[in-house]
This record gives sequence, C-alpha cells and structure tokens, in this order.
Amino acid sequence: MWPCLSSMYKVFKSIAKVCASPILTVFLLFYSVGLIFIATIAQLDMGVELAAEKYFESFFVLANLGGIKIPLMGGASIGVLFVVNVIFSMFARLTFGASGVGNSIMHFALVLLVLSGGLQFFMREEGRVVLREGATTNIVSDTDSGALVSKLPFSIRLLKFTRENWPGSKIPKSYSSRVVFISGNSSTEALIEMNSPASYMGWSFYQMSYSEDPRGGNISVLSAVKNPARLLPWLSVAAAFVGMLMAFTARAWRRRL
Repeated sequence: MWPCLSSMYKVFKSIAKVCASPILTVFLLFYSVGLIFIATIAQLDMGVELAAEKYFESFFVLANLGGIKIPLMGGASIGVLFVVNVIFSMFARLTFGASGVGNSIMHFALVLLVLSGGLQFFMREEGRVVLREGATTNIVSDTDSGALVSKLPFSIRLLKFTRENWPGSKIPKSYSSRVVFISGNSSTEALIEMNSPASYMGWSFYQMSYSEDPRGGNISVLSAVKNPARLLPWLSVAAAFVGMLMAFTARAWRRRL
C-alpha cells in the first residue's frame, strides 16, 4: 500500500510542478495573444459577436488558417488553465508574513477575476424590452431573433418617451424613457436616459433605441441586463490592491530595518 501511495505522491508532485511552472504562464500569455490575433482576422468574415463566441467562449475551436482546419484551445480552456496555474503557483511559493500573505491575496484576486468572467458568461441574462407609451410588459426578448429570453418578476410601464433633436434637423440629440416598475402593490418611477440606466430587483435597463409607432407616438427599446456576478470584478480589484499594499509595505519595512 505504501509503495502505491508513494508512487501516487510522486505523480501528483510532478503534475503540480508542471501546473505551477512559470513556463506555463508565459505559454498561456503568448497563446492568448495568438488567439486574439486569429479571432481578429476571423471577425472580418463572421463579425465580432460570432468570432467572440467561437474563439473566446468555447473550450476548443476548429480554426481556418489559410484553408487548413487546425484544432485550437478556446478562451474557456485558457481561462481554466490560467486558474490552475495561478492556484498551484500560489501554493508552491507560499510564504508566511505580511509579504507572503499579500502575494497570496494577489494570486487569489487573479483567480477571482477569471472566475468572475466565467460566471458572468453562464449567469448573465441579456435582451431587450419593447414598450409603447402607456403599455406594460414583463417580457425580455432576444435582440436579434426576438425570441423570449426571460419573464421579469415585475412589470414595466412606459409613462412617457421624450426625444430631443439637434436644432434645425430631425436627427435625435438625446432620448429618454420615463417608466414605472410595478411589483405587486408597489411601484417605483425611474428615468432611463441614453447614458443613465436604471436598476430594479437585480435588473439594469439602458436606453437602447426607439422607433415610431404606426398607431401614433413612439416605441422605446430598452436593453435589459441581469448579471448576478457584476460585483466580483470590483471585489477582485480591491483584493489585488490590498495584496499589493501588504506586499510592498512589508518589503519597504524590511529594507528600512
């Protein structure tokens, strides 16, 4: 039994050494740059959204390089390998004291930043809400296809749509929507402008566009986004700042002594 455990430990130690290797870090960085370059070229034919979905939101991709199909790791695989690399590097170089703890916090912040991107991809809901003046809806539809994305746990009513044109023209300068969010017996009014969204019950609404209603008046189109992981990037940045502050302060203090 002990020889078997000893062999397993040696295998794990070898794997851990590879996972914590700075060579893997450099490889992932250069590979990411190459993948971005390939995706940038590909977007000329398929567009930005499809290129991002194919190359950055998948684990593996079959890239067309000069008419030759080559299998490559996608952005999701790079993210997983990066998290593994950072975690193993953190434990491999773990030291005690303020400097060591600061370095560990910085490693944790990098892991949290990558994980937040993955969580946003899987948990994020996004679509559009189309409203006529005086109408109420709770439907969020897909921006391109118009298919149902989600039903809101509350309703939105468009009270008034306002459009301001540039002087002497019919080109819109700005437009906004005065809406009311209705949930049960409670209601909350809000003004949604081009650069000023409104949030309600975890959803954020942006003034996306508008159109003229054939029956008179205007139709306001709002972009609706629900992102439960939206605070994680901010938390990771704050953690990285705390880690760097601890590490640099500890080193400066040692030099002073």
